[in-house]
Amino acid sequence: MGASTGLAGADLFGTMIEYHRNDVGAALRDWAERLKPLVANIQKMGVERRFFFTPGTQMQIATRPVAARVIQLPLAGPVLNRMAARQRNKQQSDSFAVSSAA
Repeated sequence: MGASTGLAGADLFGTMIEYHRNDVGAALRDWAERLKPLVANIQKMGVERRFFFTPGTQMQIATRPVAARVIQLPLAGPVLNRMAARQRNKQQSDSFAVSSAA
């Protein structure tokens, strides 16, 4: 998420510089206002899903390989992937709605 967010942030900054006609201060303010909700959402997801990357209990350690195998099952995998995609799309649209309102 860091590399892609960095690239998206750089692209957005270029767009803001172009939009604000080389007024760097205004471009930076607008860029920060638009990027903050996205970064906050990514950070929130990291905290919510930290157990997958850094399991802290025996149950979380045991659950991780099971979840990875379930995702690969012919029936369960596509269903779970679609559910995850819907959740990501909802979170992204919520982030963009917040940034568009600002």
